[in-house]
Order: sequence, then C-alpha cells, then structure tokens
Amino acid sequence: MSCFWTGFLLKIKSTLRSKGFWCFAVAYLLLAGVLGGTLSEKIGGGFRIGVVADGELKAQMEPLLSANGDYEFEFCQTQETLEQGILSERYHCGYVLDETEQPPLRCIQTKASYMAPLVDEIVLAAYLRATTPQVSKAFLEARGLESEGIESVFQRVSLEAPGMEVEVVGEQALQKVESAGMSPLAYALLACVFPTIALTRNLLSSEEKRDASFLLGKLSGRRFSVWAAPVLGDVVLAFCVLTGGDLLLSQILGHMSLYPLPKRFMAYLVLALMTGGLKLLRPKRKEMRMVLLALLPLWLWAGVLCSGGVVSPELLPSWLGVLRWISPGWYFLQIAQF
Repeated sequence: MSCFWTGFLLKIKSTLRSKGFWCFAVAYLLLAGVLGGTLSEKIGGGFRIGVVADGELKAQMEPLLSANGDYEFEFCQTQETLEQGILSERYHCGYVLDETEQPPLRCIQTKASYMAPLVDEIVLAAYLRATTPQVSKAFLEARGLESEGIESVFQRVSLEAPGMEVEVVGEQALQKVESAGMSPLAYALLACVFPTIALTRNLLSSEEKRDASFLLGKLSGRRFSVWAAPVLGDVVLAFCVLTGGDLLLSQILGHMSLYPLPKRFMAYLVLALMTGGLKLLRPKRKEMRMVLLALLPLWLWAGVLCSGGVVSPELLPSWLGVLRWISPGWYFLQIAQF
C-alpha cells in the first residue's frame, strides 16, 4: 500500500504544480461565477414587461400590474419607445392599451418572447378588472337602469370572491417549479462543461508521462498501484474543483438553488469518478485523439440539450432522447433530484 499512497501523493503534488491544471480550474470557477451571476439577475429580477397607457387607464392599471410579484412592469411614454426596448432586450414583451383603438389591448413581441402567452393573461385580467366597472356602468346608463355605486359593488366582489384554485399533481411540485428558476440548466451546463474541458486537457497532453508510468509498473511488478494511484488523484482533484464551483454558484444563487447540498456532493462524486474513468480511454494513436477532440463540442452540445435542464428528454424525438445516456448533465440531475 505504501507504493499506492506514494504514487497518489506524487500525482497530487505534480498536478498542483501544473499550470494547465490551474488554468483549467480557474476557467471552470470563472464559468460558474459568470453563469451564477447571469442567472441570478434573470431569476431575481424576473422578466421586465413594457406597457403603454395614458390618462385614467394608466392610473388604474399601474397599481394592479405592480402588485404582481413575478414580473416587473414598466410604463413607457410612446409605442416607439416600447418597440425599441423590446428590440434591445430591455423588455421581454410589451403591451399597448388604447381604448380608442380596436382591439384596445395589443401585444408586441418577438420570437424570443416565449413567456408572452402567460403575461397576456396577467395583463388582460388587470385590464378587465380596471375597465369592467366603467363598462358596466355605461351599459346600465344606456338602458336607463340605475348605476349608482356600481364601482363599490365590483370592488367588494373582487375582495370577497374566492380566488381561482389550481391543483398541481405531484408532491411539492409547485414549490419545486417556483424555486428551480434556471438552476437545472446551470448545473447541467457545468456538469457537461467540466468533463469536456478535462478530456480536452487529457487529449492534448503528451505521452511521456503515460509511458513512464507504464514502464514503472512493469518493472516494479505493481501495475495496479501504479495505474490506480494517478486515477484516484485525478478523481480527488476533480471533486475539489467541482465542489469549489458548486459553492461559488450556490453562494450567488442563494435560496434559488434547487438541489440540497448532500445530493449535489454525491452527484459531483459520481461526476468526478466518471471523468477519471473517461481519461483512461485515451487512444494511443494521435489521429484518433484528434478525432475525439473534434467530437467534444458536439458531445457538449448534445449533453446539455439532452440533460433535462433545457427540456425533458422524453419530449425530444426518440433518436435524440437516447443521447441522454451519454450526457453527464443528465446523470447529475438524476442523482441531485433523487
């Protein structure tokens, strides 16, 4: 065992003295920080929605829309300002409210405004709540009926009427959806990027160290110790880098992190073992290494797409959904949410 632990410690020391390892670790931690910062802004601030309205309608709509905690509504002066804000991605989508036009409520969006159907319901509900008393009053007066106090009636009904109840199937499903935000995508992306960078570094490394280890194991008669010690060293260092990135990401995301810490650490341990095992599959021929190096970007793309962080693999075409079995991100999410 002394040979094994000596080789393990030598592997740790030599790797920590390597500039390539530190470049790899810093790049990964930087990616985790940038990704966490970007997602925390999107999750924490929500989507910003632009609205154009004037006069009394604006005064009525503003408190109703501001009461919504999921989206930030911002009123614009003109439709041109709203359109410029949408094109510059300041606003996710926008709405123009003008009772002199038909229809009085119009949505302005782009192909990237994927939340517009849901926001439509929110804005339409607020519009109806603001205008229904006046419309009802005008309807009654046009037919010579009593309309006195119609506004107070609608206000009382809106406060006393029971709200709409939605039953979500699955234990704590709604809480998981609310707290998840974009964290599944963040963790899946990091879980796919880490082995991709590690394998790239491994494929570009020289053969001299491998040949020396093979010769040392053959001459000493302790091939298993000489072979296993560097692998364990790689796994330990990989786990340290992974947990470092996780702690940084969790510090930025805070309560928006979906998965508990013990499960994440278990997933990182499996990912570190997987990365260490993949390093052993390095081909001896340089041509094959170049082919694998060229395929790594495609593997990264397929891994993120089929991980379940973007869309459930079951919803993908069958020929594409099976790629989840080669996605490190998919395994990570399965373990983290088990």
